Amino acid sequence: GIVLGNAFHGSSGRHLINTPLPANSFTMGNLTVADGATVTLGRANNGVSLGAVSGTAGGAASSVGIRGTGITVAGAVGTDLAELTVESAGDVRFQSSVGVADDRIGVLRLTGSRLTPETAVTTRFDQSVFAGQLDAGGNSDYSLFGATTDVSGATTFSTSGTVNLADVSSDVLRFTGGLTHVAGPTTLAADLQTDAAVSLAALTVRETVTIDSGARTTSGIRTGLVTLAQDKSLAIGTAATTAAVQLAAVTAEAASAGIVSDLTITTSGSVTVGNSLGGQLDDLLIDNASDIRIGGDFGIAVAHPDR
Repeated sequence: GIVLGNAFHGSSGRHLINTPLPANSFTMGNLTVADGATVTLGRANNGVSLGAVSGTAGGAASSVGIRGTGITVAGAVGTDLAELTVESAGDVRFQSSVGVADDRIGVLRLTGSRLTPETAVTTRFDQSVFAGQLDAGGNSDYSLFGATTDVSGATTFSTSGTVNLADVSSDVLRFTGGLTHVAGPTTLAADLQTDAAVSLAALTVRETVTIDSGARTTSGIRTGLVTLAQDKSLAIGTAATTAAVQLAAVTAEAASAGIVSDLTITTSGSVTVGNSLGGQLDDLLIDNASDIRIGGDFGIAVAHPDR
């Protein structure tokens, strides 16, 4: 393998730091990139370990690319970075923060791929993420487990893998420009806030949470099958919500003694559930809706349509 100390790239333009074959690993300390420079690290067939990654404050923003079969970034990533691109055919782990609230990563672009269909591969963020735009593709899983995940522009997961949003209910999930993941399943463990549309395939709710898409009529919420974990409830919309809500179906896992799972939908727009509402779902409240359409059976204990 290749082991380097800290590095500073002090000229603008494009730079490539890779490993001569047959080296199978690339380890570097902290990397600082000069104003306006673009640096790409690693090869597609190498493991990569890095310390902190940063641009240089005050001038033109820099860009960083990281490639490897497994990538670990131990230090913070940030300071005047226009783009961070990560391509990996193995696990990726960011152990420290990526961007900060007043100095976001302009575009965070991720591509994670399984080496074989049976291989479980995850790109994981342990700490907070602040970005202007987030694009994540390939077929690996993605886990956003920091205290705050805040994307001011559009967030698009085109991966066919699972996207895990939060690991504890106290996490903050803010996707101001909307959230899309329709190629694979999503799990949700904290309140989700946005001012634009939310479009998800199958959704598993792991904690009692709220999905709030703001007050715009264009900020619709659309999901596939929604599954509520044991004793967890879901609220969609608030008193300010005006957009349509469309769910393919809703079910809940078996409740423990005396604790139940409820679904509350609040919007002045329309509400459509294409198929059944049931499983162990205990209570349904649809409030303020202009139109309600349920395409399947009610299998719940108590229903309050537009109470």
